[in-house]
Amino acid sequence: MTRKVVICGNFNFPRGSASANYIQYMALALIEGGFEVHIISSIERSFLQKQGDAKELHYKGIHLHQIVFSDNKYYKNYQLQFLQGSMITKELDKIGLKDNDIIFVSSSVRTLQRKVREYANKHSLKTITCILEWYESSFYKYGKLDFRYWRYLDMFKNVYPMQDALIPISTYINDHFEKQGCRTLLLPIMADISEYPKTERKEHTKKFVFPANGKMKDDLNVMLETIALVHENGYKNVEFHFSGIKESTVREYFKDKFDRLNNKLFFIHKWMDYDELIQLYREMDFLLLARKTSQQTLANFPSKVPETMSYGVIPVVSRVGDYTNLYLRDSIDSIQFPENSRESCYNAIVRAISLSEEEQKAMSNNAYLCVKDRFDYSNWVPQIKRFFDAL
Repeated sequence: MTRKVVICGNFNFPRGSASANYIQYMALALIEGGFEVHIISSIERSFLQKQGDAKELHYKGIHLHQIVFSDNKYYKNYQLQFLQGSMITKELDKIGLKDNDIIFVSSSVRTLQRKVREYANKHSLKTITCILEWYESSFYKYGKLDFRYWRYLDMFKNVYPMQDALIPISTYINDHFEKQGCRTLLLPIMADISEYPKTERKEHTKKFVFPANGKMKDDLNVMLETIALVHENGYKNVEFHFSGIKESTVREYFKDKFDRLNNKLFFIHKWMDYDELIQLYREMDFLLLARKTSQQTLANFPSKVPETMSYGVIPVVSRVGDYTNLYLRDSIDSIQFPENSRESCYNAIVRAISLSEEEQKAMSNNAYLCVKDRFDYSNWVPQIKRFFDAL
């Protein structure tokens, strides 16, 4: 009998968040490994609209089960923090799980983690949690005075280790839980190179993209300072494209220069659905990503790195975390700068601008091959299957 894996949380599936992307590739790898995969989550609105009156929801062979949250943001927050576990277990009851089937949780909500673990114990099921972040107190509105921070710390220290196994996204997180004796599988963000075709770029203009997503771990100030420096030093035929950033944020930095430079030096794209975002990526040459070194950036693995590389986009990135330490190679499939500073970032951008057409084409192809050989989910199927089979 085929073993079932139910992946649950609130990640706006499919394609509604970085977590949703991580879950999608995990689910596809599990299906390829012979599991029946169900997802319980909020469902992305445009996907739902395309389904019409369908009684059952499916996506790429995944069975979808929708949980619906209130439109009232205060009640929705209450649901997320205190009712989400019960909402999910009601859906679990409908799936018909057998002994040793697996519940996979993607959430940093403590009450949900505990509720799922209780449910699993009662029904002889296994539990796995993926850990995609390691937040610091600065992530929370009131810092160390914020009760949500202390609840999060309790979950990180006491609740995560209660699960049968953990899947950390980075070595920084993995090392922490390995030392505690937890069963872990280190798994970075994956990709699916078969989903959209790679395109060849023919324009003379060098185009950089910075896609923001959710609460920002990236250093926007350094990137804006660097863009200003590029302009001041007279570089032509260079464009910087932003998505997920408010126009007011960029306007505040450039002040009276904003109207003159907007839609010439930099372009601010309003909200785009996923297909529109992919079309933007396919027109770009470089991904620009500057990050400070901190607990959060060491622990995180930005999905935008392999996601953009899938289309031959070359990362121009500061050195922090697994993606520069373990996967990308400077001057081969990426351009890396050692310090998160304006000068260091500027020098990296100049390196990118100065690439000949042949050099840029070779580096773009290497970026694509890096994703194909190292990030594509099919490469991870044997490891994932062994890990899940062993539970």
